[in-house]
Amino acid sequence: MQEITRISLEGVCNTRDLGGFQTKSGKKIKEKRLIRSGQLINLTEADKKKLVEEYQLKNVIDFRTNAERNDKPDPYLPGVKMINNPILEEKALRLRLYSGEKFAVPKNVYIIGMMNTADRSLAMIDYALRRRFSFFDLKPGYDTDGFKKKQKALNNERYNKLVSEIVALNKEIVKDDSLGHGFEIGHSYLCYNRVEEVTDQWLYAVVNYDIIPLLNEYWFGCADPLRHPVPAVFAEDAHRLLSDDLFHSGHGSRRHRSGNGS
Repeated sequence: MQEITRISLEGVCNTRDLGGFQTKSGKKIKEKRLIRSGQLINLTEADKKKLVEEYQLKNVIDFRTNAERNDKPDPYLPGVKMINNPILEEKALRLRLYSGEKFAVPKNVYIIGMMNTADRSLAMIDYALRRRFSFFDLKPGYDTDGFKKKQKALNNERYNKLVSEIVALNKEIVKDDSLGHGFEIGHSYLCYNRVEEVTDQWLYAVVNYDIIPLLNEYWFGCADPLRHPVPAVFAEDAHRLLSDDLFHSGHGSRRHRSGNGS
């Protein structure tokens, strides 16, 4: 972790020299070039002299709102240009925490929360949330440009066929009155970081230990879920398209339950 160099001032306790910090490009900030500080209203004459002469302060960029600046204005610093650049709009969501500290969310910042099918099963909570927030459905991204690009780069016939099988499976899931769009198999099961990761063994694990156990849960009421037409057809087709050698000893364990794959 980068060590923080604190600047000793009489009236302000939270002033730091960011010199030495490494940027994303790998370059380092020079010492006494960039300073981060809290409020400057309590700067003493000695503090001002130190910043202007020793640190050769030329510009102060104030990110506070007009109301905050008027409440606690910065003192005059000779030869220093004051730049006001509020990052919080006046109409931002603002509140005071139990600790007494002020908290604000800029108008151009969006708070995104995720709700899965299990959350929605709590009907009363679901109604309360939907009255207070906007909702956007996220659907499997097999047809998105990003997924297609990774699929094309992989150039794996078995992978492509498995994608097609899952797309067909999702159509059947949508048709089921007890399931629907919210139960479709997402594309995250087939996401990878490196091309080398996508082996027959990896595809085998995705089918047997992620997707099929999830289908078992979907049709939990059946005496044998894998005898239901939808999961049975998927399991048969998925096993067929993958290596016979892999499944020669795996057929007996294909109903292994590893928990919900959502």
